[in-house]
Amino acid sequence: MAETKEIELGVVLPSISLILPVFNGEDYLIECLDSIAKQCYPNLELMIINDGSTDKSLEILENYPLQKTLITQENKGVYTARNLGISLASNEFISFFDADDIMAEGNLLALSSYLVSNPKCLIVKGKMQRFSLKNEVWINSGEPHVEDFCLSLALFRKEVFQKVGLFAEEMRLGADADWHLRSQELGIKVAILDHMAIYYRMHPNNISNFTEEAKKARLEVIRRKLQRSKL
Repeated sequence: MAETKEIELGVVLPSISLILPVFNGEDYLIECLDSIAKQCYPNLELMIINDGSTDKSLEILENYPLQKTLITQENKGVYTARNLGISLASNEFISFFDADDIMAEGNLLALSSYLVSNPKCLIVKGKMQRFSLKNEVWINSGEPHVEDFCLSLALFRKEVFQKVGLFAEEMRLGADADWHLRSQELGIKVAILDHMAIYYRMHPNNISNFTEEAKKARLEVIRRKLQRSKL
């Protein structure tokens, strides 16, 4: 069983494996890492997969003063990186994060405390706040909300990936939505907390901004769901 540590609240919290894929994230990476460092979670395994970055991301990762496991591979896509992280994770709880987002303080503690108190729950989520850049200033974009397909909002028990399987690596986009629908089909429930989990930065390089590709990905997700329903 994964190592556990007690915090001041007297709750025994299992260790978390936090999986962070990085591809050319130099513009946002330091703030992302800062937000992870501020979690102050008692036992955090930070697993960073540098997915073939060609900018200064690797240099930033190597020099950032945070205990971590850093793996560099040729560019294979975010879902391959996440699957690699899952396969190497040694802990009971698994979290995902994106290199251009900011994690809200206390997020890991809030989510893990819920899973400890609810042992039958496999997935718990908080909320996200979107930000957009206007005139070089980050401003709120909409209200805090929950997005079903946003992995960074959630904390997972590792066993859920044994039930649902891994992400479809052949999909460049949409594999998170595909995984979510597969989990729903198995009757796996998601607990939602009234808690801020992440600050999502909207910018021109968001992979979901590739509109035509995003449309094709949504159609592929639907096609796969329909195909499974015929089995």
